[in-house]
Amino acid sequence: MNAIVLAAGLGTRLRPLTLETPKPALVVKGKPIIRYVLDWLEDAGFGDILIKLYYLSDIIIEAVGDDRNVEFIVEGELRPTAEFLKRYQNKLEESFLVTNGDTLTNLNLLEFIEFHLINKNIATVFTKHDAIYTGGTYIFDKEILKYIKKGDNIPDLMKRLNELDIPINLYFNKAKYFDTATIEKLEIARKNFEK
Repeated sequence: MNAIVLAAGLGTRLRPLTLETPKPALVVKGKPIIRYVLDWLEDAGFGDILIKLYYLSDIIIEAVGDDRNVEFIVEGELRPTAEFLKRYQNKLEESFLVTNGDTLTNLNLLEFIEFHLINKNIATVFTKHDAIYTGGTYIFDKEILKYIKKGDNIPDLMKRLNELDIPINLYFNKAKYFDTATIEKLEIARKNFEK
């Protein structure tokens, strides 16, 4: 299983902070958010991590630092997240994890992966609510790619699977997660996130 980190967004809701620094490179408790995400993945054993980049990609690459487990995919335009997966399907393993490059969490990835392997559906979603409003971490089997249409983001894909009655594993868990998409949410993460 490999991992895909989505770190291409413009961070418009965090402006002016993101005019010169992309969201994943913003610092929480002395470390860039993207570095927390990568350390979390690597601590769980991921050694093949793809990072989707677009906006201010050089700054994110610098924030990641020297990491032999990481391959950067710098796109020339901002593509929808699910469409990106289909475009780069040759780089995906039969099962792959997708997570946001700007979300901090203490989710136990080994338990999450085990849940997916036991419950044999094509998607597992970490959530506290439903398949659309999630903690931003998913495991997909490659079969899911056939349901992706041009212009799809991952929530669009999840909605389509629901409409088609394709079973999705909902992984309800009390793990904390901090979406840092707005200045208010970033400040909450800066005050409350603990690894």
